[in-house]
Amino acid sequence: GVLPSGGATIIDLASMSSTSFGITSTVAFTGVKNVTVYNTSTVQNRDINIRATGSNAFTNLFNGGSGNLLIKPYSSFSYSDPYSFAVTGSQKNISLFDVSGSGATYEICVLGNI
Repeated sequence: GVLPSGGATIIDLASMSSTSFGITSTVAFTGVKNVTVYNTSTVQNRDINIRATGSNAFTNLFNGGSGNLLIKPYSSFSYSDPYSFAVTGSQKNISLFDVSGSGATYEICVLGNI
């Protein structure tokens, strides 16, 4: 994906869009075992901030906190729990914020229960 310049994208784990083999579908996770966000930008300072803030934030990703972690270009953030954390109506959203205001690019991989 591409983040809006200086803006945020909200990833809804209860209704996540997925494209595979040219087919787009919606995946509704009931539990999350792994989340990896990779900053695919290649220019220095095109940083991405990953957060669990706002309405229905998935704070489980950050041990109940808000996160607010920086992901540098060519770098990634990864969370893993083999037993999974439940995705609920009040625990489902992750925010990715474009820190540099330049439209940083990213890839996200989520593994879990559906």
